[in-house]
Amino acid sequence: MEIGIVPFNGDLNHVVRKWRYDVLIRRLPAFGHKAGYFRAGGTYDAAIVSLALNNEGILSELHARGIPVIGDVTDDILSFPYSSYTLPGKIYYSLILNFAENRFRRSEAMLKKCRALVVGSRVLRDRFSPLNPHAAVIVDAVTDDIISLRAGRDASGPCRIGWFGNVSSLHGFREMGSALDFLAGAGGYELRLITSDYKQGRHLGRHPRCVQDFIKGQKIACRWIAWNPETFLSELADCHIGIVPVDSGSRFTQAKPSGRALLMMGMGLPIVASPVDSHLEVITEGVTGYIARTGPEWAAAIEKLRLSADLRKKTGDAAAGFVKANYSEKAFAEKYAAALNRLSNVRQGFP
Repeated sequence: MEIGIVPFNGDLNHVVRKWRYDVLIRRLPAFGHKAGYFRAGGTYDAAIVSLALNNEGILSELHARGIPVIGDVTDDILSFPYSSYTLPGKIYYSLILNFAENRFRRSEAMLKKCRALVVGSRVLRDRFSPLNPHAAVIVDAVTDDIISLRAGRDASGPCRIGWFGNVSSLHGFREMGSALDFLAGAGGYELRLITSDYKQGRHLGRHPRCVQDFIKGQKIACRWIAWNPETFLSELADCHIGIVPVDSGSRFTQAKPSGRALLMMGMGLPIVASPVDSHLEVITEGVTGYIARTGPEWAAAIEKLRLSADLRKKTGDAAAGFVKANYSEKAFAEKYAAALNRLSNVRQGFP
């Protein structure tokens, strides 16, 4: 099939393109498909459309032309994303999203117009199934440049704990309880925060609006590293332990895929993560990483890894092997090709 890909144009650093769509363009020919970025007037047998509202018009056009569409979505576009905000903030954004933008109804319509979906987690598949029951769960590819790295091998200096993500993801640190304070008291740690200097809105209450606010409230030594898509992988690989704390009490973040965890695992970084469904699916406790449910569990797992270079290597190597076998570029393209091959078996206008 000739496939046109409509990416998420709000991804200024092309992360989604690099770990999803660029991989498909490189790898799908091996499975009998040819893919490229969508061009107006192009002739396509099928299309892959990132389900963002700025792609609403082109999705409707493709649907009207009878071109089967796979809707590609890794976030819960039907849930309110502002769980960390104060009540006035939630009311304010609820009015914007529900009335000014009519976001959720428009998102529902986009899901229904797709012949099938590719989603980032099992939670998303289950939430979207009443609107579109034809969904495959496919997480971002862990690309060859990531798998070629071997993190955490330099034992010099303090134990470097690596974290990366959007500024909004800083609220996930609440899941760690007092673990960071405990580690600060133990000494010998540096928390590296790879993120932008973006400052969030005014409705966060006591929560940090930016990375500088977060650092001011910490006892543990912190180092902020400005997000740069060209260098952040090497910065992360210079760490000894990776962490993925996620606000597990939020409906929106519960549906997040395991992409950040898999990226760290793919470069051989031993990780500790929150117990959301997507992490539980890819982390075998004590083998490919650690799951922490309380502050003491976070502190104990990180301390255990810090105290044993052999354990860090063993865990990181097991994680990298798991990722290479199941989430490499080849594995990603193979799963996506299977989803494309099923398109012809999915009838349009399903209930």
